[in-house]
Amino acid sequence: MLENDEDVKFEVGLLFSSKKHIVEAVKTFAVISKKNLKIKKNDKRRVIVICKQKGCPFYLRVSKSMQDTYWQVVTFKDEHCCFRTATNSQDTPKWASKMLMSLLMHSPDMRLKAIVAYALEKWGFRLSMDQAYRAKVKAMEKIEGA
Repeated sequence: MLENDEDVKFEVGLLFSSKKHIVEAVKTFAVISKKNLKIKKNDKRRVIVICKQKGCPFYLRVSKSMQDTYWQVVTFKDEHCCFRTATNSQDTPKWASKMLMSLLMHSPDMRLKAIVAYALEKWGFRLSMDQAYRAKVKAMEKIEGA
């Protein structure tokens, strides 16, 4: 799993141990780059990611190895002809809770307004107070082991 947002850089030949790691990396990459990405195909042998903006040339293809031991980036075209978006379908409270865990470990009493401000500054999207609350609750449950 990804620990911080600096870890998300795709390149041809990059290896993943599971499909779950690929999907998590795509979500984080979409939020950090402020692009609306969509998983077009997700089957037993491949994962194909495109930009939701029609006509945008962005393309990512990850295929499973013949030995079924790892997944590898086969094709990556990191070009966009679309604009950055303020809203992103990947910026969910579940995703935010994973990214907030390290922050909340050190400051569990962090206020919701501070979490909203942090998300806006760090990732460029605005969480509602309800989303910030749900993200904080999920992160605290994972930290406390509940």
